[in-house]
Amino acid sequence: MNKSAVVEQYLKARWRVLAPETPVLQDASAIASMRIAIMSQSDLSVVDLFRSLPAMDRQTLSVEMARTGCPNQRYSTTPSIGGGPAFLIYYGPALLQKNVDSPRCFRAALRTLAEVMRVARVMWPLSKGPEAEGSVVTILVAELKTQTIDIVLGIARSEEEGRWVLVRHNDREGAVEFRKDVPDVQLDVDPRMEALNFLHCIHIHSADESEDPHATTQSLEDNYASDGSSPAARVFQAVEFRKDVPDVQLDVDPRMEAREQGEGFPEPFVEKTTSRRTSKLPFAAEDEEGLESTVESGLAASLRQENWLLRDQVASLGDEVARLRMRLASLDCVEGTASNPPGD
Repeated sequence: MNKSAVVEQYLKARWRVLAPETPVLQDASAIASMRIAIMSQSDLSVVDLFRSLPAMDRQTLSVEMARTGCPNQRYSTTPSIGGGPAFLIYYGPALLQKNVDSPRCFRAALRTLAEVMRVARVMWPLSKGPEAEGSVVTILVAELKTQTIDIVLGIARSEEEGRWVLVRHNDREGAVEFRKDVPDVQLDVDPRMEALNFLHCIHIHSADESEDPHATTQSLEDNYASDGSSPAARVFQAVEFRKDVPDVQLDVDPRMEAREQGEGFPEPFVEKTTSRRTSKLPFAAEDEEGLESTVESGLAASLRQENWLLRDQVASLGDEVARLRMRLASLDCVEGTASNPPGD
């Protein structure tokens, strides 16, 4: 039994504990549904919220969360989804747990994760082969979990010169950051930075946007192809009206092309360069000599992160129990003194 099969068994076992009366899911969104339920540490209502997302967001999460990060390994419900690198959204569970008490905020948090994964796929394009499938890119989203998602995303609206961006630190790490000093021209020329559009994340979508929550693996592949060649790759493009784009810029910038109204759009061209910045995380780094360090699989890293969160919760509960015991002991002492006054 390979690593992916073990993890899939773990996900199913946790699902049976979480929802003992609900059969284990077997459709193309099963892995994403189970991972989201476990990450959020909540009930099945979060799965309903996930499956009610607009089709583009739901497909993004279903496909990206089904990449194993292990070469030549697939989950049983998504045998056609391969390639890499896989994405580990560091502090993703904390982001979901921060917003789990509000259905609106939780839905927005899920859509935020989908946007991060879409832009990350532009910066780390999908590749085939064992080496690509066995690689993992860690995306740090710590700044998104500081408060509830509606407050966090509202920061960009209140800061005139600020925006959310995804920054590529190196081949295996990136981070979502809020920057106040990033002009459009820098985004146009800097391959290590891409803007994140979170405005749609807090939009209450219509029922028409939530098409077929029980999509099959093949239908997901039709809309979000594992090789990046399907029309779904177009979700990485932005159609913008600009007043200050000279012809010479269109001639030299491969990421921009003029289109007349009604014309189709080609597949996006993205060229990203590598970076030699030192790792900020303990398990996804390159050493100072440029040699690749030993990196654990994305599955193991994700499970470890979830275990850390559970361990912190257990430690917090243990501290609370200890405080209650001390308080109970002090109350017993007070009652004992009151019932046995001095001189009796």
